[in-house]
Amino acid sequence: MVLRQLTKLALDTFPDTSLTLIARFPSLFNFRLGLIIMCFSASASFTASAVLTATGALSVRRAAQLKGGIGLLSLSTFPVFFGIQQGFEGLVWLGMSETISTSLRDVAALGFMFFAFLFWPIASPVTGYLIETQPVRKKIFLFLIPTGIAVGAYLTYFTLINFKAPIAPTHWGSHLSYLIDARLIDHSEYVYFFTACAPLVFSSNRIAFRFGCALAASFAITMIGFQLTTLPSIWCFFASICSLIIVIELYQTKTKETKIKEVRYN
Repeated sequence: MVLRQLTKLALDTFPDTSLTLIARFPSLFNFRLGLIIMCFSASASFTASAVLTATGALSVRRAAQLKGGIGLLSLSTFPVFFGIQQGFEGLVWLGMSETISTSLRDVAALGFMFFAFLFWPIASPVTGYLIETQPVRKKIFLFLIPTGIAVGAYLTYFTLINFKAPIAPTHWGSHLSYLIDARLIDHSEYVYFFTACAPLVFSSNRIAFRFGCALAASFAITMIGFQLTTLPSIWCFFASICSLIIVIELYQTKTKETKIKEVRYN
């Protein structure tokens, strides 16, 4: 539905440009989008890992200086954990080219999946709850914590019992797929998305809100431009880059008061 609406808008607005070709030929759209964003590889993952780990350390330090509470400190650790996750994926890429042993590749794949399927669905609502100051929202985010635990446990269980080495076939744009033969409930990706993003998008904290909006936008791009089976790898990469927003926002914040009204009304 969304892709159809975007296609119609492109045809109506740019009838005589190359965008029309992209709109008329979805495969060309996917190819262009992949080129515009970047080619995912071991070097991309390791570069992201190094940048995120280093800036994440600065993020944690800044959050401690602001004394914004355990919620802000928890949010500040996100870039560090994304950096570790991207380091795991870099090792998976090396395993794909047989640069490292298959056993090390599988350990790295399990490390990546730990973050993608278990850690983030839990860490997001927990952080949303801890950082929230408005009572009603705080209660809602508290409810999402067991939801995140259930989602994480479900995804982890079904991926582990069906665990196979990740693949990156060319007809999927050579992107990594961790969901090989995993028979998940239809549309479970949207439950995962809501659990991971809602506590941030609807947060009264400005930093969490902006990061959450970036996460939601990156999810939409991933769903439109890439195969569903590559969602964990691609969205986690985009999400890791989005987490740099946390670092930037923390260093632009001069007080611990970072409520959403500052964004919408000032």
